[in-house]
Amino acid sequence: MAQALRGLVGEGRASEVAVAVLDAVSLLATSGVPVAWLRRLTRDQAVFGEAVAGLVRQGLLTESRDQNTVSTHRLLGRAIRAGRSRQRERRAAVEGALRVLAQTCPAGHDDPRALDAISLTAAGVVAVEHQPHSAPLTETEEFMSVALRLAFAANQLGDHHCAIALAPVVDQCRVLLGPDHPDTLASRNNLAYAYVSSGNLSRAIPLYLQTLADRERVLGTDHPETLSSRNNLAYGYLSFGDLARAIPLYRQTLEGLERVLGPDHHDTLTARNNLAYAYESSGDFADAIPLYQRTLADRQRVAGAEHPDTLTARGNLAAAYESAGELGRAITLYQQTLPVMERVLDPAHLDTLTISNNLAVAYQSTGDLGRAIPLYQRVLSDRRRVFGPDHPETLTASSHLAEAYGSIGDLRLAIGLHQETLSEMVRVLGADHPSTLSTRQLLADEYRGAGELSRAIALYQEVLADQVRVLGPRHLDTLITRAHLARAYQSAGDLARAFPLYREVLADLDEVAGVNDPHTLAVRAELAGAYRWAGELPRAIELCEQLLSTRELLQGPDHPDTLAARSNLALAYRAAGDHRRAIELYEQNLPDLTRVLGADHPETLAARHHPLGCLLYTSDAADE
Repeated sequence: MAQALRGLVGEGRASEVAVAVLDAVSLLATSGVPVAWLRRLTRDQAVFGEAVAGLVRQGLLTESRDQNTVSTHRLLGRAIRAGRSRQRERRAAVEGALRVLAQTCPAGHDDPRALDAISLTAAGVVAVEHQPHSAPLTETEEFMSVALRLAFAANQLGDHHCAIALAPVVDQCRVLLGPDHPDTLASRNNLAYAYVSSGNLSRAIPLYLQTLADRERVLGTDHPETLSSRNNLAYGYLSFGDLARAIPLYRQTLEGLERVLGPDHHDTLTARNNLAYAYESSGDFADAIPLYQRTLADRQRVAGAEHPDTLTARGNLAAAYESAGELGRAITLYQQTLPVMERVLDPAHLDTLTISNNLAVAYQSTGDLGRAIPLYQRVLSDRRRVFGPDHPETLTASSHLAEAYGSIGDLRLAIGLHQETLSEMVRVLGADHPSTLSTRQLLADEYRGAGELSRAIALYQEVLADQVRVLGPRHLDTLITRAHLARAYQSAGDLARAFPLYREVLADLDEVAGVNDPHTLAVRAELAGAYRWAGELPRAIELCEQLLSTRELLQGPDHPDTLAARSNLALAYRAAGDHRRAIELYEQNLPDLTRVLGADHPETLAARHHPLGCLLYTSDAADE
């Protein structure tokens, strides 16, 4: 072909490059190939420009209007492929197309700015997979390698839909490499992770189970890859809210890694962090925080104080402190970690933005919305700039900012931003994605807070029906929505529907999450409040006393939830006319609220200005 093109597109090297360009275009996407990709075929860009210009001039290539992509007519493409009569020519064409794809696939997977390149390359790979005439290209191990790298990078950067679009690679790996090949098992694991992250747990868990069984059979129970599969299955169960299955698997994984790789290996330290997170998710801070602390100490000793893994471990410990109600320790650790991350990683790095968001959440928890909201706004702006407006991380940041607006009582702004975010989530993630469903529930919360109870109840009911269909009736998100619907019924005065629903949710949470799970305790507090609101004071007092005792035991006397439980019990005593015990609790609680949350925190101010607070001050004045 080079001989035929000589003189048409240029002499010497230009004709050779023209052949390589036509060969690559005939095997790659018929819809068009970016010119920037084809430049990888030669280092001499002047010759490349001469070759492409000649091909366009002769009508062998067609440029897009913006001149960014080129394509060839399907009949010409067929003729080019048929004209490769020699095996050497066919192999050269495949190698050229592979070189284009391989050099286009980003090498790193921790830079959000690579997302556009990953998405574009993945679209090209998916298009090629559906072209029968591209079989000489797609049926190569090199093509499989490119596709697997793309899927892994897409998952790491949060573009799980892109990773799922590459799902046919899993079947191709099985056919080309065999069902037990390491790359086949890795591709199945990667696809399972994409399904979990996109909320499709019914597809994820069977893939994780199959991969674990195959690795145990092929590699043995103690092989690092097998242990990694066990960890991944635990993650799948954790994502589904099945902590009873997740925690034992995480324990087994950690024990195996400590035995096989040693206590200081990177994978061992990661497994210890994962077990700590599972404990934290179950509300077991007594086990979670020491594990986080040990992991941080080991990371610092093994990798150094400013290694990215060490900084992540510091952020995880801070998050655990926050979950445990130790907000002062959490904020201090976040504030210490954030500037180091900005210097070592980059202000736009995913981990840096995560720490910034978590610090904003901690500020909000202390009632410091003056610092929380500007930080939420900065995080949203940064995520839009780095990830783009459609990325799941950006949409999550938008949802957090909307919640913060609701916290300061700006319900108009909160509802507007939630509606905008929800619309984008439906378009980008789909109506059934767990994040979309959660955002719809948050919008219903804002409607309830604004007193639009009919809209809130209708939306809760819609979300609940979809969660039952998508996630199942006993998924944690489903149970939380049912509890919020019960509260909306209560606010509307419909106690005939509120009480049975509260009790049903509580019974399910006791069984699914455990009696001491934070979500279970929160719903028990809601039910106690409903009893008090309805005048069923003996039931309210009994439940409030149980809650206070449990929270003091599990979370300590200074946890914000413990302080809230003490306030609620005081309110129940007061409603029952037992002012002595009510005032005793307030005398204990108000100084603790001031010390733990600060004098200006909304909870402290509410306690100080509550009628019981007035009773407290009257009692003090009488004593003087």
